[in-house]
Amino acid sequence: MKKLLTALGLAVALSLPLSAGALDLLNRPAPTFKTLTPETYQEAWNFGKTIEKHGAPESPRHYGLELRPDSSGANQVVVVTPYTATVYISSTEDLRLLQIPPTLENTILGSQDILWVVTTWDTSGPGGSAGNVRHLAIIKDGKKIFPSYVLPKDLVEVMPTSRDATYFGFPKEVVLDAPYEVRYINTEGDPVNFEVTKEQIALMIEEEKTFKA
Repeated sequence: MKKLLTALGLAVALSLPLSAGALDLLNRPAPTFKTLTPETYQEAWNFGKTIEKHGAPESPRHYGLELRPDSSGANQVVVVTPYTATVYISSTEDLRLLQIPPTLENTILGSQDILWVVTTWDTSGPGGSAGNVRHLAIIKDGKKIFPSYVLPKDLVEVMPTSRDATYFGFPKEVVLDAPYEVRYINTEGDPVNFEVTKEQIALMIEEEKTFKA
């Protein structure tokens, strides 16, 4: 009898209409990184011009969001979004003596479904520069997901390559779909792996909102 009443109660609950608040929660899009329009691209570019630079201008945290928590120097990994790239390039145009490609805006606006996982290495140590990372994958449900994109020429000309920065392009939905593991072989030939949680992705999305390059 108890089982019957429970089943009837569940059936009644499922048949009731959802409240406006519940429907709003169901229909609300999942949090994601910023999508730029021509107008918001210009706003981001103008904002970059207001930023006073500090520290090393090509430090990874000036152009990306921290994917590997609490990492600095060797084996630092960040994610570059269209927004962080726009703000960073604008804010360092004069300092880094950049020649901005005339098609840069179109390149950034046309590749907003791509996020760049960037590995870096501390080249200030005794070993100096050891070259670039060549092999990286995201491991999701036991399957390897390899990068799908190479950095466009416009971005190659204006994004940092110091600290052996290496850019691996993934579809945005792949990077957002935590939890997963990132694995790569660093510039010293050592395997590096770390977990990316839903909480870390949520933190990065929030940090992008106040990103100041």
